[in-house]
Amino acid sequence: MNKHKKDFVKERKTVYEVKQERKQGIDTILSKLLEYSLEDKELMSEILKKRIIDEKRSLIFRDYQESLKNYRNGNIETGEVEDLFKDLEK
Repeated sequence: MNKHKKDFVKERKTVYEVKQERKQGIDTILSKLLEYSLEDKELMSEILKKRIIDEKRSLIFRDYQESLKNYRNGNIETGEVEDLFKDLEK
């Protein structure tokens, strides 16, 4: 195994380790947020909810644009459910 591959293997983390690191980061953020007043926390909550909605809307729109592009390029097939199963069996 070459040196670069060995270094890469050493740097790889388990899924558990990655989740733990993310959890620690989130816990740090949440503990800082708890220092704010109730009114500020409610405001931050509303802002976060709206940003999540906007992000989801953007993802939906991106998927729509990609689907439309595929449709216009003829990359989409239509048919019956039976046709789908036949294609999957191939």
